[in-house]
Amino acid sequence: IMKSKLYKKKIILLIGGPTASGKSKLAIDIAKEINGEIINADSMQVYKNFPILTSQPTIKEKKNVNHHLYGYYNTNKSYNGSIWLKDSYFFVKKSFSLGKIPIVVGGTGLYLEFLSKGISKIPEISEKTKKIINDLLLKDGLKNLYKNLVKVDPEYAEKISCNDKKRIMRALEVFYETKRNISFYHKKTSTNKNFDFYKIFLSPPKEEIAKNCTERFDKMISNGLLE
Repeated sequence: IMKSKLYKKKIILLIGGPTASGKSKLAIDIAKEINGEIINADSMQVYKNFPILTSQPTIKEKKNVNHHLYGYYNTNKSYNGSIWLKDSYFFVKKSFSLGKIPIVVGGTGLYLEFLSKGISKIPEISEKTKKIINDLLLKDGLKNLYKNLVKVDPEYAEKISCNDKKRIMRALEVFYETKRNISFYHKKTSTNKNFDFYKIFLSPPKEEIAKNCTERFDKMISNGLLE
């Protein structure tokens, strides 16, 4: 019944939540029940060469359910939400064309938001601007870069960690390039009107997540992570 309702209305199933909350297992269990296909929405699991470190689904887990966008991107190339949105959209449409339900699962909440709410159109950043910000990082350090971000975009600075180098640099690149902060562009999203969404957010107790993280780490070691 659920499969029929989701397919007829072209509804995409979104599963989000913190690390080690059980998202992947739930996605596989649901996919088996409703003839679904799983699309990765984790910004680290897209990369090749790190299947153990990023906890990508195993060959056994992929056996009965099609998985997409796992371990497919070269590790020496820069990846972003725009690339993910284009690639995920391709598999969403392909899943529906095959009579299957796309189940988008991952810990990168921003990717799930891009798919369901749309993405802001931020202009391309020049190599010159990227070099300016990188030089500032080398000269002043990440702490001072974050202080600069607080001055030009306090709203965005409050949403991210003061140690999130990638997002801090990206936000400053946008400001230096366009003279507008990244919060301005985030408010000008183009809404996705092609599909509807059914959202599931997992939020186990903190103690359970801590236990799962410890077990996952031990499993990584035993699976040959160090080697």
